[in-house]
Amino acid sequence: MKIKYLVPILLIIFIFSFTACTALKTAKELKTAIPAELNLGKAIVKDPDPKMIVESEVLGPVPANQVGLILTSELTGKDAQKIAEELSASVVGEIEFINFYQLETKDTTEVELLATIEKASKIKGVELAFPNGAIFSQATIEGSSCSPLNDPLYTERRR
Repeated sequence: MKIKYLVPILLIIFIFSFTACTALKTAKELKTAIPAELNLGKAIVKDPDPKMIVESEVLGPVPANQVGLILTSELTGKDAQKIAEELSASVVGEIEFINFYQLETKDTTEVELLATIEKASKIKGVELAFPNGAIFSQATIEGSSCSPLNDPLYTERRR
């Protein structure tokens, strides 16, 4: 083998070895930096009772007796319990990762719900107070199914 080929070959081997070692080191660092199992904490919510849904002019259909709270990061579930007691409510759900707590009250009207949300929003440590979204629909879905594959926008371009 000629010497003029030996230097580039050795250089390529050196670069490849250095790159491989660096990649291996980075992979090991990533493996230790990222836990094998990611735990985001509790995630429990209670479905609203369809009988408690009120039609609000401001909010649309919402359960009158459920309020969602997002608390500041310093507060915990114990603080959420205290806030619930202050609102004459109980904690029925929690999404720990975002410090969300679902409260259930004895409210039955939109006026009561809005008053509870207003009162909750003034409590220290409450970042957001809002009604729970309704997930029920009494509407009948009518019509026929359609496919975007029959849409002229797509069929005309094929021609």
